Amino acid sequence: MANIITVIRLLLVPVFLFFILTEGKNHETIALTVFLLAAATDLVDGYIARTTRQITEIGRIIDPIADWALIIAALAGLLYLNVIPIWAFACLMIRDGVLAVGHIVLRVMKKRIVHVNLFGKITNFTLMISICALLFQAAYLKTSAFIWLFYASVLLYMVSGLVYIVQQAGLISPDLKGGRT
Repeated sequence: MANIITVIRLLLVPVFLFFILTEGKNHETIALTVFLLAAATDLVDGYIARTTRQITEIGRIIDPIADWALIIAALAGLLYLNVIPIWAFACLMIRDGVLAVGHIVLRVMKKRIVHVNLFGKITNFTLMISICALLFQAAYLKTSAFIWLFYASVLLYMVSGLVYIVQQAGLISPDLKGGRT
């Protein structure tokens, strides 16, 4: 059941993109609603997987992909609407790109991988809240009221990326506690 909910989140991404990237009556409001629904599925699928002990290997793969797709779609839409600056979009994409490439390399090398920690979850939640605020702003306020919340979440996102890199280095470095695996 949890994996089905994750797939629904993935399927909502193109629906969100359609409404955020096209002009029409209430399209930004509909995009906000679709984003909120998709973001809620992230909480629901995780809760179901943990409480019913349905954590699967496929779920561990598609859940972060669904999260990443939703966040990138939202950021691309906000960039398209000129709500966020290109440098912030680039910072977030570079951070995720570096971590994704590192993850793939470590898997190929059969090294232990640092899994998502509480700081990473809080960071992701903060970014999602700031995206919701910016989508609300785009739909209703037509001001830049929430941009500073977004900038703070970008900074937090970058710091969490560095934390993951440092933690991973500690796992694979023979000189640091944890050693090679």
